[in-house]
Amino acid sequence: MSGTSDQYKLGFGLQFEDLYAREGLLRLDAAFLDQLLKTDVGLHLQSIDARANPGGRTDRERSELIIAIAPHVEDFLGDLFGISKEIRTLQARHNEFAPFFAFKRKFIQKRAISGVTKEQADGIDGPALARELEAIFSEPLTERSFFAHVSRWLESETEHVDAIQTAARYAA
Repeated sequence: MSGTSDQYKLGFGLQFEDLYAREGLLRLDAAFLDQLLKTDVGLHLQSIDARANPGGRTDRERSELIIAIAPHVEDFLGDLFGISKEIRTLQARHNEFAPFFAFKRKFIQKRAISGVTKEQADGIDGPALARELEAIFSEPLTERSFFAHVSRWLESETEHVDAIQTAARYAA
């Protein structure tokens, strides 16, 4: 195990062996809490309170706290393993696609495929709908063109009801 520690250095004065021992995990946790205190005092206090009073929050409140802490955990792990630069690169890429992922959740998952059975989906003529959408778009159908046009249509749904229905059938 000493070859591993010599080869890879961890942040916060920790060693890889610390990840396998309770005392080391306590130091790891203390390092995280210290970093959280330096970056977000309110979230640090909520975390300490949640630990001291585990039954004092609803499931929703616990979930919201986990979601709020998640970016701090990500930053901490970047510092711990010396991969902060790589994490920032991935975060930037993720942020670039965040509107697309939100569109997929809101339009495709909740609207287009919601309530559509496998049999109904099998009966859809995808190539014909693709040609129809390309004619409406006046450009080739790609993920980007689909996202751009349908997103724009959704901003004024009443003016684009038929086109949105066509897009929903295609997405299903």
